[in-house]
Amino acid sequence: MATLAIVLATVPATDLTLHLAEASEAARRGAVCLDGSPPGYYMRTASASNTTQKWIVYMQGGAWCDSPTSCASRANTHLGNSSQFAPTWPIEGVLDAMIEHNPTFHAWNHVVLAYCDGGSFSGDATAGLPWPDSTDPTRNITLYFRGRRVLRLLLDTLVERHGMEDAEEVMLAGGSAGGLGTFLQADYVGELVHSRAPGLQRYRAVPVSGFFLAHPTLSGKDVFAASMRATYELHNATVSAECRARLPASDGWRCFLANYSYAAAHTPMFPIQSSVDLYQLYAILQAGGWDQGCLNRGLQFANCTAEQLMAFNGYAAALLAAWGANLTHGKPTRPGEGAFIESCLEHVAEQSHAMFDGYAIDDVSMQQALSRWWASDGTEPAAKHTYWPCELALAPPHQCNPSCFVAAASTGPSGPTGPTGPSGPSGPSGSDGTEAAGGQGAWSSLSAEAHEPGSSFLGGGP
Repeated sequence: MATLAIVLATVPATDLTLHLAEASEAARRGAVCLDGSPPGYYMRTASASNTTQKWIVYMQGGAWCDSPTSCASRANTHLGNSSQFAPTWPIEGVLDAMIEHNPTFHAWNHVVLAYCDGGSFSGDATAGLPWPDSTDPTRNITLYFRGRRVLRLLLDTLVERHGMEDAEEVMLAGGSAGGLGTFLQADYVGELVHSRAPGLQRYRAVPVSGFFLAHPTLSGKDVFAASMRATYELHNATVSAECRARLPASDGWRCFLANYSYAAAHTPMFPIQSSVDLYQLYAILQAGGWDQGCLNRGLQFANCTAEQLMAFNGYAAALLAAWGANLTHGKPTRPGEGAFIESCLEHVAEQSHAMFDGYAIDDVSMQQALSRWWASDGTEPAAKHTYWPCELALAPPHQCNPSCFVAAASTGPSGPTGPTGPSGPSGPSGSDGTEAAGGQGAWSSLSAEAHEPGSSFLGGGP
């Protein structure tokens, strides 16, 4: 199976380069984006001779589409159509190529799986769905909900064309909707990698900002749960069989939620998450505008009222309770597990080196915590690698973790704008669904999540 590398300009050494799967093979397997185009991935090969067998495979984020109309709109964007993919991808955090920011993983093979299915790499609907084209309602397009097939095709391509069959260490990771995909598909990917890479010694998963809580809005509406159920059903999402077996048949859709899928997963995991995630406070709790007022990232809750803070602390408590009885029961307590859960107002902050290096709990940074967990032998108590958030204070400055201010100070009150930064009252207009500092999509995690056409929240996006 061949792949096609596309390079339209001089590529900075730190950027990942786009590869598209061969169109005929994608079509034969039905492993296509929403619009039927072949999927793709971004890659930077290992930069040291002793890391060629080490891989990070990272699932891109960008919300979901929960209706044919929202998916048809999404199919005309980079979130559903590979002809709209950028030729290169800048990203930091665990995929940063700079040793000073990412000492453990900087020289590994780095791969970002481009997200073009709208269902967290989980859909497997057999038939295509004809639907009016959002750009020309007089004609129909065919929508394909094939995220799980896309995932399999891209993993096979990494093995067959890039030598992943020689892998000794593999980290599956992902941010936001890709973080949810990591929770959902970690065991499936692990089975595939183990079967194709006989020398594999270590396989673990790192979901980033992917633990979305099925929580009502401040006004008591179950917007998020309804949207996720609709996404699950529309995409015919494939989830953990073990999770489904634990629930009545009518509740199988709940396995599309992180808390249910995480509880049933066998892959060792190190979730990275804020207990008061900006996206969740904005889109699930619906507590304010994106990066505005009380939810301004740079201010870190400094201008929030006591009523808002109590609501946020209640949300954080509910999230931790859903995680396994406040991390005291089930999977979070098993040897080899870990987590880094802070209280910073952020979303996918791991993708920015300022936050990856800067956010800390008990003087251990996010980067240090992840590196220590990865280096562990898998038998250490989970408590040794689990970092807890603090509770927001009702008295100023409200933010209980000083490191949240350290990272925010490097960007200013609203964070860097970059070439795709904020575009007015509707929020950021970047295109990559990350918070990478500078470059494409700087601090624009909600560009794809809630402001791109085809987003599922708030009735298909504001």
